[in-house]
Amino acid sequence: MRYGKWLGFFLLVFLCGVYPAFSLESQVDLVEQALNAKREGDYTKAMSLLEQCVQEGVRVHDAYYEMGLILLEKGEYRKALSVSEKAVQAFRKHLDENPEDHWSWLRLGYIYEVRSEAPSINEWQEALTALEKAVELSPQNPLYLLHLGFVHYRMEKNDEAEETLRLALSIQPDNVDIHYFLALALKAQGKNEEAKEAFRFVVEHASSEYKNYDSAKRELARLERMGH
Repeated sequence: MRYGKWLGFFLLVFLCGVYPAFSLESQVDLVEQALNAKREGDYTKAMSLLEQCVQEGVRVHDAYYEMGLILLEKGEYRKALSVSEKAVQAFRKHLDENPEDHWSWLRLGYIYEVRSEAPSINEWQEALTALEKAVELSPQNPLYLLHLGFVHYRMEKNDEAEETLRLALSIQPDNVDIHYFLALALKAQGKNEEAKEAFRFVVEHASSEYKNYDSAKRELARLERMGH
């Protein structure tokens, strides 16, 4: 099974994520132990602890989510897809009980994004619905807006992608990820001059190690050639 080219970018975004504080210390300790093991590279221990979370009914949605990230990072896509089905069910149950949890709406949207990069699965509309809910609850969060704009772009709703990503830029103007996907949405609309400026920002401000650096550089060069 092969996943789309965007998977690595958003995986990196979420690997850097942090969890909000929880009131039940015993639950926090178990999940945090798993996350600490993951940060230390001990995936076997992390998976064992996360499986224990599921067995004990401790933050099951968080546990399945982290299990899926580990499997994706290891390239075990079939297993990740199987876990994602359980994660969706767990998130749905959690959100029925906690509808104001915007962080979980975002992660549910992300699960649908990743699933939609797999062959024969199209859950972009489900991703859009979840991310719109996350943005509704936290409208000034640039990460949420970035994901929403990305999904608009993947659904070929490029004018909506542009609007959403420009809003994200108004909050976080130096974010190269936002500039990159804005450039793609602009290019898709034929707004080549504006796209060039957005790609140029990425090339001038991102490290050469940035995942989309080479792509931005190629697209900028292509657009500049078209202008001559």
